Amino acid sequence: MKRILQIFILFLSISACRYNPEPERINSVFDRLLGTWIIQDSSSTISESWVKINDSLYSAVSYYIKDEDTLSKEVISIKKTNGAFIYTARVSNQNNAKPVDFMLSDSAYDYFAFQNPKHDFPQKISYHFVSDDSIFAEISGIVENYTKKVPFPFHRKKRARL
Repeated sequence: MKRILQIFILFLSISACRYNPEPERINSVFDRLLGTWIIQDSSSTISESWVKINDSLYSAVSYYIKDEDTLSKEVISIKKTNGAFIYTARVSNQNNAKPVDFMLSDSAYDYFAFQNPKHDFPQKISYHFVSDDSIFAEISGIVENYTKKVPFPFHRKKRARL
């Protein structure tokens, strides 16, 4: 009976610990971002283009273009620093173009999220891989006591064939 209790307590202790993803698995999730992702309608385009600099750094540039005018440019990085992954966004027309950091809060094979509860909006940035050619990204947070969510249903830009 004592042995069963010890095993049960060990199981509960392990279950209570938050899973800390191993770097290889996390990198494979971020590797799925590589390439250019777009949302396009008749008058506007949002694009996000990701490259892998090394195993500890991913970089992207995002543009919002409407009627051939660039309304917004965002420089993004995902960087491993002191064992933690940090998503940094710098938007040309927000926060005086200063970078804002978000810490990795959740990840799985097809999903990851970063959070910064102290930021005005968004407080959370998430990416869900719907398929190899489709990502559902979302920014969300609390604004004036209401939950606000902005969806970004991206599709992979097809490469031109030579």
